[in-house]
Amino acid sequence: MAGTFIPRYLDNLPQFLWWEADEMAIIFVAFIVGILSKHLTLFMGVALVCAYLVGKSKMGKSEGFILHWAYWYGVPTFRLKYAPDGPVRELVE
Repeated sequence: MAGTFIPRYLDNLPQFLWWEADEMAIIFVAFIVGILSKHLTLFMGVALVCAYLVGKSKMGKSEGFILHWAYWYGVPTFRLKYAPDGPVRELVE
C-alpha cells in the first residue's frame, strides 16, 4: 500500500529569503515610510535591526508568540468580546 505524502511545514508562515512574513512586513512598512520621508537608508537600517530582534524573540517559542505578547501588553487592536483586556491583571467582581 502506497503512503500519502504529508508536508512537514504546512502551517508555517510564508518565507521570503530567510525572513518570515511578519518580519518582512516590518521591512516593507519601513521601506514605504523611508521613501515617503526621504530617509530610506535610516529606516531600512532600523527595519533590519527590528526584524532581527523579532526573529530572535520568536526563536524557540510557539507559533503565536507575537500575538500573545501583543495581547498581554495591551496592543489596542485586540478587543476580544469574551476576554478581559490584556493589561488588566486583577479582576474584581
